[in-house]
Amino acid sequence: MIDTCFHGKSSSETLHQRIYDLAYNLRNKRYFSLSTHSIMTHNYLEALRNIDNMTLNTFKKLYENNLLNNTFLAFFGDHGMRFGKVRMTFIGQLEERLPMMFIYVPQWFKTKYIGFFNNLKTNSRRLTTHFDMFSTLQHLLNLENERTHKYGKSLFREIPRERTCEDAGIRPHWCTCNYHLSATDNSTTRNNLASIFIQHLNTLLKNHTHKCSKLTLKSIISSIKLLSRKIEHIEHRVVIEAEPGDGIFEATLRCDRNCSTYNVIGDVSRVNKYGTSTNCVKDNTLRKICHCINTAKR
Repeated sequence: MIDTCFHGKSSSETLHQRIYDLAYNLRNKRYFSLSTHSIMTHNYLEALRNIDNMTLNTFKKLYENNLLNNTFLAFFGDHGMRFGKVRMTFIGQLEERLPMMFIYVPQWFKTKYIGFFNNLKTNSRRLTTHFDMFSTLQHLLNLENERTHKYGKSLFREIPRERTCEDAGIRPHWCTCNYHLSATDNSTTRNNLASIFIQHLNTLLKNHTHKCSKLTLKSIISSIKLLSRKIEHIEHRVVIEAEPGDGIFEATLRCDRNCSTYNVIGDVSRVNKYGTSTNCVKDNTLRKICHCINTAKR
């Protein structure tokens, strides 16, 4: 992976320098900054090592020059790898859904607001989301008068141990708090799930059949039975390969206790690259599903 160049420096170097310069120049003023950079990590997990020392040195420089004395620093990802060999593993499924979040807290805050800090440490072992981080940032603006939100809870307040994905506003397909039971128990159920999945994909494409090929099932890669904490329904996380295009898709299907019918719930994930085979559509949801008819004829 080759980084892009800005005035003789890589974009990674430029970003890290700007982060430091911002903190230095505004050290005596209030400020908020959100810096994002993904060129070295978005598509190539192996390239992460190329910016490891650069990131470490930036944080050390901020700390050693006392630029974090009155500053909270959050270092986080938006998601893990969404396709590739790592993503095809069970650990890869979890990693996609569990982006990291590290928070640096000034020493004086730990002493003055020891209760808030202890709750923050406790919550590092609880189910939390970026909704909570948003609420935490707002709480920081006024520590004496916390605002409430539908989903997000300030991380300075203890998150309940029994919190569920539904409580936290996490859609079922992205939930990692289900109990994995076993592989789907029989071939009839597996085939039924795969058939419903393919039908769902083609339903999403129904208004674009003049551009996108009708998908058919090529193979069932995996089907895992899940049980929610509330035991109100049974879910299966299914991965299939479709043709044309050899697209590999993942979805969560749910049924009630009687399992008289299944439905795809939430989003569908595309877990392998699709290149230019979807260029005939612009919608982001359709792009990961559609295999353009012109491409299929080649």
